Amino acid sequence: MKSILASFLLLATLLITGCDTTSNPVTPEPTSKTLISSAVVDGITVELYADKGFVAGYNPVYIKLLRGTAVIKDARVSLNPIMDMGMMKHSCPTVQPGEDPNAEGLFVGAVIYTMAGTPDEWSLAITVDDGISDTASTTTFPVAVVASSAVKSIKIDGQGKTIITLMPRSWIVGMNDLQFMVHTTMDGFTFIPKTDLVPKLTPTMPSMGHGSNGNVDPVHKLNGVYTGKVNLTMTGNWDLEFGWMVNDSPFKVNFPILVP
Repeated sequence: MKSILASFLLLATLLITGCDTTSNPVTPEPTSKTLISSAVVDGITVELYADKGFVAGYNPVYIKLLRGTAVIKDARVSLNPIMDMGMMKHSCPTVQPGEDPNAEGLFVGAVIYTMAGTPDEWSLAITVDDGISDTASTTTFPVAVVASSAVKSIKIDGQGKTIITLMPRSWIVGMNDLQFMVHTTMDGFTFIPKTDLVPKLTPTMPSMGHGSNGNVDPVHKLNGVYTGKVNLTMTGNWDLEFGWMVNDSPFKVNFPILVP
């Protein structure tokens, strides 16, 4: 996934507002995304797309709505991921879609899956309110989520959990923009963006025993999203350490990355 897509998709999704009231039928445009699944509910075809598949961590989600062959552009779409672990259930952070679809007719949001799971465990419920039907319609898709090291779910202060997510991007030799997200939860269903951290970024290359200079510590931008810059001086495996203070004690979390 490209860095520009990850950066601008997240911020654009968080900021989008407004409503398209166009009533003329729109012919579906071909999309470059991967179709995960589709279903028809109350006369509306709901198509779920992703860039590839779903992984633990940040995943852009794209929804196309059709009535017959016409694209629905005026609707409200909401995402509700659930993991059923048998003895317990929980959700994960989301970025809810805006009210305007993109140029491909896709409503864009994101799901931050906190762990890997099978389609028997993870499901994604999509609720659609097209403003025409008397009630909103919901369809649920079983989804597979592949393991990754891009998300950490940690008990930091003994109460609830903190979800820390490194945004996906293609790392290159040289200066790289980076983003990570931080949410807290007490019940596993409500996720609150953490906006008051003062993180310190420390990149290291363990195999070579060195770090790099010129890095820019992340600062909070919007809704739990922190942005900074990291200077990756050569190819190979790197470790990104983010640290901040919790109750006057230092806390650190590490993300391994690869520069090809």
